[in-house]
Amino acid sequence: MKNICTYFYQESPIKASEYANISGVKEDIDLIYWKTVYTFFFTSVKINEGINHIFFTNIVGFPYRKEIESLGVTIYDNLILSHPNEGKWASVKFFFDVIDFIYDSKQFFNSDKFALFDTDCIALNNFSQYFDLIEGINKSPIAYLNGVEDDPSTSFHGETIITLQQIYKEIIGESIVIKEKIGGEFFAFEKGGISYIKDRYTQLLNSSYCEIMRTEEQILSMINAELPFIKPKKAIGRLWTTIKYFDVPDNIRDFSFIHLPSEKQTSLPLLFKVLFKKNNINKKEIKELILRITSIESRYLLSIKRIFRTVKLKVANGKV
Repeated sequence: MKNICTYFYQESPIKASEYANISGVKEDIDLIYWKTVYTFFFTSVKINEGINHIFFTNIVGFPYRKEIESLGVTIYDNLILSHPNEGKWASVKFFFDVIDFIYDSKQFFNSDKFALFDTDCIALNNFSQYFDLIEGINKSPIAYLNGVEDDPSTSFHGETIITLQQIYKEIIGESIVIKEKIGGEFFAFEKGGISYIKDRYTQLLNSSYCEIMRTEEQILSMINAELPFIKPKKAIGRLWTTIKYFDVPDNIRDFSFIHLPSEKQTSLPLLFKVLFKKNNINKKEIKELILRITSIESRYLLSIKRIFRTVKLKVANGKV
């Protein structure tokens, strides 16, 4: 069975973790994320008709649960966070708890395939062809190539690349050269072919260096340097859409998913508001609606909208 998934770990009220590309009080931030969960599934269920959808979390009662389930999404709400960080990137290693849950669960078969996405991703085109890449004897996971780095002294989420290479050599016993940075917003695998990846990250997470390796992107990049993943170009695109940094490619309409990390408080809430009221909408209409609301094909229009939304948000938060 093919499964498209996302996941979200909601921290306790006493935690005050820092979230990337988002600001506000914890309750507001959590609600923003729950809205992205609904938007992710609405777009993917419609566009990837016939593919199973799963949500992994640690919370039983959360906003929009009934509506998410009504889309046909299966929810697992009893996961735990085994390796939390403090402050920034506090719960990103929940990613590995999700893979562990899948691997250990008897309800999933070795032939089942899973594509894990960040919640702030939305579907544009059918994803089925990418599941085919992990069919049969070729069971290497599929990942997102976020960038290439030739300088080992470069800092990667707080640690130099050479430090990460040395840690991998000490813990795993293999010499690696990290040239590719793997993004954490997307990872696809077949359950029966993930054991060697699980073995590597389990050793790393259980080592004394766990706190140094703060993100799933660091660990995935380390493993990819030894055991290369498949990295298709149009499975997903991470799009930066700020006024200072805009990198939307001309062929964005060809991507299966897009990741919009800087739109969590701007266009994604607007998209949620529209989709939440719509039931009868087809694939073509969803795609055009996404492109219209996000304005990702026009840097000029997007910049104007972003300035307006930013001012509006500051006024609402009493900062103006």
